[in-house]
Amino acid sequence: MAGKMNRLAYIGILCCIVLNGCGQNEKAQSPAPSTVQTDGHTGATGLAIKQETFSKEEACDTTYHFLKQNPPYFIATLEGGKPRLRPTDTVTQFDGKIWFHIGKQKGSYTQLQQNPQVEIVAYDNASRNWIRISGKAIFSDQREVHESALQANPVLKKLYNANTGVDFASFHIGEAQVEIESKVKGNCCFSLE
Repeated sequence: MAGKMNRLAYIGILCCIVLNGCGQNEKAQSPAPSTVQTDGHTGATGLAIKQETFSKEEACDTTYHFLKQNPPYFIATLEGGKPRLRPTDTVTQFDGKIWFHIGKQKGSYTQLQQNPQVEIVAYDNASRNWIRISGKAIFSDQREVHESALQANPVLKKLYNANTGVDFASFHIGEAQVEIESKVKGNCCFSLE
């Protein structure tokens, strides 16, 4: 239990630090395709983040598998200029994109409608590796996305149906930048575009 609490505290602190700069990145530069000495999201220096070039499929697979193998992951949004963070584990891979699913009755849905800037963080407690996905939430009403989410996450059928009267929304992250910290391979970042 203590290990899980340390993991949650670490991720919560990381997301709060990151979100303090969320929405203020208009001045931020994209990292050069080499080694970057400053983290564009947090401003931390000396991280030596290597820009990787993956195919879209490889980037999507790498990101999706990290999320699926390390639940829960944490979604960070903003509300009234303050960070909001919550754990979840409903993610699917469909049509070459990673889709996240949230209830339309939840505050996170409203927050993303008002300010679509979002970050998602997952942490592997055993290896101490982590992933951060940053970008803009792009919602879709595509029926196929909805159906793939229901098939991959049977619990959604129990929560979101005609009997409960609530529905869920699906979004992928546009302009997505992914950063992975690996204690063995070092830090790297890549795009999901």
